[in-house]
Amino acid sequence: MTEIQERLLEAFSASIKGESVSWEQLSPDILSELYNLANVHQILPLVYESTYKSQGADPQVKAVVMRSIMMQTLQTRDFLQFYKKMSEDGLHPLVVKGIIARSLYPVPDERVSGDEDLFITPELFETYHQYFIDHNLVSGDNLESYEVAYQLKGSPLYIELHKTLFSDTSEAYGSWNQFFKE
Repeated sequence: MTEIQERLLEAFSASIKGESVSWEQLSPDILSELYNLANVHQILPLVYESTYKSQGADPQVKAVVMRSIMMQTLQTRDFLQFYKKMSEDGLHPLVVKGIIARSLYPVPDERVSGDEDLFITPELFETYHQYFIDHNLVSGDNLESYEVAYQLKGSPLYIELHKTLFSDTSEAYGSWNQFFKE
């Protein structure tokens, strides 16, 4: 494991405990590499929160953090509104990953996720697909895929509609779908 990876894990761990790291000042190159890696893993707000006291505030990184939290907040709001509407209309997909995983964090919207994931049985796909289209969600994906991505027009909300939780072609996980058939 590299020094950057170790520092990333240390900063991430501190953040989820509501703590800050107490490092000596890192070089600008090392700090930049740390923030870039955190961004790749979509935990930049968490890492920045735990490091800025010992490393100093970086206005550019802070702006990126604030924007990502704002976008996540909007995405969460739009998802909850859409899910409520689906429930009112008698549709009850299983929510997986995304908002469920974020709820485990002290400040859920600091844990950015690119989409929200809904799991349905394959037989219900056409019903959900038409419902999504009727409610301003668009998809450019292959509708035959095990998961189909949709975006809500005018919103940062992306939803992946899963017919199976894992790709059937995955050697590592494809066989796990058998446990979710019912």
